Amino acid sequence: MVDERFLWLAAMIATGTALVAASAQPPVRATPVAPIASVAIAAPVPDARPSHESKRIVLDRAPDGLFYIHGQVNGTRVRFLIDTGATALILSAEDAARAKLRADGDSIAGALQTASGPATMSWVSADTLEVGGRAFEAMPAAVPSGGLKVSLLGQSVLSKLGPITLDGDQMVIGSDRL
Repeated sequence: MVDERFLWLAAMIATGTALVAASAQPPVRATPVAPIASVAIAAPVPDARPSHESKRIVLDRAPDGLFYIHGQVNGTRVRFLIDTGATALILSAEDAARAKLRADGDSIAGALQTASGPATMSWVSADTLEVGGRAFEAMPAAVPSGGLKVSLLGQSVLSKLGPITLDGDQMVIGSDRL
């Protein structure tokens, strides 16, 4: 019989390892594993409401049950699905093209594992990413070859915005202490 303290310790080590891995930015020629939700939404998506008293972002649940936020990539407005299961910032081919991001032949990184199976992808680097009132420079992003209908805001960005909590039909990103 396994001692419960051993199981607790193993769970804590696994959680710590996952948090450290999620905070690392993907290298330029890596092949990350990230689930991708391929979702096409016609309903309007409310903009984030940054709290003026703090560094929190409050998002209302969209009619499809998911959470979205608008941001800017190289000055181009992009709608992102909040995807805590994605390890990286992932741009749809359409959003990457509108933001004038083109993958060169050296940035082909192979396959990206998605919820729908593998997809070929390339790495690009956004000169600027603005989301939730925060600005980032030289942000790596994966661009799948096709099929992705909405860009994904994954852990590589979410981890920089602060903790994420759900309260009913609202998602709160960040805290008053940031």
